[in-house]
Amino acid sequence: NGDQSEKFISILTTKKLEEFNTAIRNKIAENIVLPSTETLATIVESFLRKENPTPAQKEEIRKNLDEVSFIRPILIVLLVVFHSFAIFSGAWHKPDGIEAVPAYGWVARAAYAIMLECFVFVSGYLWAYQRETLGRRDNLYKLIIGKFNRLIIPCWVFGILYVLMIDRSNSLKDSVLYVLGGAGHLWFLPMLFWCFLLGLPIVSRPRNPKMVMAFLFTLSFLSVI
Repeated sequence: NGDQSEKFISILTTKKLEEFNTAIRNKIAENIVLPSTETLATIVESFLRKENPTPAQKEEIRKNLDEVSFIRPILIVLLVVFHSFAIFSGAWHKPDGIEAVPAYGWVARAAYAIMLECFVFVSGYLWAYQRETLGRRDNLYKLIIGKFNRLIIPCWVFGILYVLMIDRSNSLKDSVLYVLGGAGHLWFLPMLFWCFLLGLPIVSRPRNPKMVMAFLFTLSFLSVI
């Protein structure tokens, strides 16, 4: 209609042109072929909605993250519970003089059962939300830089503090390797970093679901051997 046409023209005559071109390039990259007129119309409509979302669309976007807001505090509680009872499950060394309590061990194992998997799932879910709903589709270089700043640098900074304040028993070489791989509890951050990098080729190109499942199954198998 006329309003949409005027909005589209205003986009093409402002700095938003680059964003619109990026949206088209992403669509072409996904399909490998030039998009049809119908596909271009869909891209334009999607872009216009993102530029000027209606209240209903804003509400829909907000609701899409309610599940994350719900599950995240539950996972944090499970994390605290596990580490509170970890010495009774064998995950940590139990100090001398503390009596073993089997029930506490079961509590720790129950809290740990799906906790880490869910944390990884939430991270992947938010990443997919940013890519598919918000249109933030970074290339490999931007992904590496962004995740390196958010995951690896904090891992190394707090890893150095961890070694200096808590674990100073290793040699310099062992300490450096320890920090690089994630000292103490920080191992989770490099793991997430590599999950994002390995996941980018899967979500960036047209893919066969069977091949994707085979690839993921192989990774899962390699993680336990």
